[in-house]
Amino acid sequence: MFIKSKPIRFGYKYWCLTSDDGYCYQFILYAGAATKFSNDYSLGENVVLQLLSHLERPENHNVTFDNFFTSYKLMRRLSCNGYFATGTVRDNRTNYAPLVCINDMKKRSRGSSDFVFDSNNKVLVTRWNDNSVVTIMSNFLKHEPLRHVKRYDRKGKKMITVPQPLLIHEYNHRMGGVDLFDNAMNNYRIKIRGKKWYWPLLTNAFDAAMVNAWKLKVFCAKYEKFKPMNQFDFRVEVAEALVTDVRTCKRRITNRDGGQRTDGLNHIVETLDRRARCRQCGIKTQFGCIGVSQLQVLT
Repeated sequence: MFIKSKPIRFGYKYWCLTSDDGYCYQFILYAGAATKFSNDYSLGENVVLQLLSHLERPENHNVTFDNFFTSYKLMRRLSCNGYFATGTVRDNRTNYAPLVCINDMKKRSRGSSDFVFDSNNKVLVTRWNDNSVVTIMSNFLKHEPLRHVKRYDRKGKKMITVPQPLLIHEYNHRMGGVDLFDNAMNNYRIKIRGKKWYWPLLTNAFDAAMVNAWKLKVFCAKYEKFKPMNQFDFRVEVAEALVTDVRTCKRRITNRDGGQRTDGLNHIVETLDRRARCRQCGIKTQFGCIGVSQLQVLT
């Protein structure tokens, strides 16, 4: 795909379902017209419904998404399926909710809000004036009690307190899991380039698995009261464990070489000056282990 506004304009597009701390539960690769979606819903609505179909207990999940996906029709469907959902919504997807129009809301003071509640379908739509006018929709949250947030007043050149509806406060608190996942992916993405069309998809899957494994380790460290490991140290630890395991060779390792991983010589695969033959499988390679006095070439 080509997306002009993205930092990387050409690439593959995929949709993610993540937790609020950035753990990826599921993703869907976008394939254009070849993707089998229901004709009764738009693209964004179909993506949400397909991603949520992998969750076993809807009542245990609070789902948030942005205005590309949100609509009144989607909120009604999620309410029937038992999901609690909140999302910003575009003005033409509110099912003609009788709210103050956006232009009039801009003229009001900062922190002003208006809301309407559909009692039949239990859907609340709120419009709030902040730096810009925000419209948000939810099938379980309320407009009140109002929260108070601090904003910078350019005219007065000071911080002021602005009232904020409850559902907007909860949306800001829970939104951002996909951004955290993308940030963790881009920090240490695989840089090896390939000529096959599927290579970026393969390396992206490896990066996603690595980020999820790191998230699980951080989660376990939090509850076991250990110091959490950053992603760089975690990747180094995984890489060292992989390159020092001689059992990855194609042929079965004999008992003579079984103790190399624990001999304390720190076996690390490096580039050799010349190509040599692997002692285990016989294939010539330019990479070998130089952690021992006698050279042992590995593939």
